[in-house]
Amino acid sequence: MCGRFSQQATWQELRDYYALIPSQPALNLEPRYNIGPRQKAVIIRSGDEGRSASLATFDLVPSWWKKPHAEKKYSSFNAKSETVSELKTFQSAWLNSQRAILPIDGFFEWPQPKQKGSAPFFITQADGGRLQLAALWSCWINPETDLPEETFSILTTTPNADMKTVPHHRSPVVLSENLIDPWFRASPADALSLLRPPSDGTFQFVRVSSYVNTVGHEGPQCIEAQTSLF
Repeated sequence: MCGRFSQQATWQELRDYYALIPSQPALNLEPRYNIGPRQKAVIIRSGDEGRSASLATFDLVPSWWKKPHAEKKYSSFNAKSETVSELKTFQSAWLNSQRAILPIDGFFEWPQPKQKGSAPFFITQADGGRLQLAALWSCWINPETDLPEETFSILTTTPNADMKTVPHHRSPVVLSENLIDPWFRASPADALSLLRPPSDGTFQFVRVSSYVNTVGHEGPQCIEAQTSLF
C-alpha cells in the first residue's frame, strides 16, 4: 500500500502548474522527503471558482466521525478502488465527488512480503515528471478543537507490470495530464472507470536505504539511491 511519499515542489511551482485560483492564499511549503500517515501534505482540489490547494492530513477521517482522530484504530490513508464507493469510511466522500490530486515526486514501497529492517524502493515517474495520484478528501469537525480539518486518502488499484517486478500487490492510481479535468468533473459512476492501473513503464525504481523506514526521518538522504532496479 502507498503509505510514504516525497513532496518537494515549491508553492510557486504548484500555483503555476495547476493554475490555482488568484484568491488562493499562499502556503508556506518546505521540501518533504518522508511524509507518512497522519502527517500534513498538499492536495489539489477543484471547485466552482477553479483549482485550489490545501494542507490536509494523510489519513481520511469520514465527516461522520465524532471522536478524536487518535481513537480511530483503523488506517484509512489508502482506499481500494474496487470498494471505495461501498465502504462506509469512504462512501460519503466518494458520492459527494470530493476528489483531489496528490502531487508528489515519488513514493516508497517495500518488497512483499515485508521483512523487518528491509530497505524500500523510491518510485518515481520514468520520464522524470511529477506523479499525480488520485485522492479522496473529507472534512470533519475535530471534537478536541471544534474546528474543521481536511484529511485525505490515496486511491489504489491492482499493480501494473512495474509493481509486480518489485514485487508489490497494489499500485497508486496515477492520473496522466489528460485525465486531470475528467477526474475532477466526472460523475461518481464515471470516475470509477478512471481508477485503473498505470501503464506499464510508468515507474522508475531505485533502492534507497533503511533510513527512511523511521517516520520522522527527513532530508534528501531519504531518497538517495543505493541501487537501481529499472
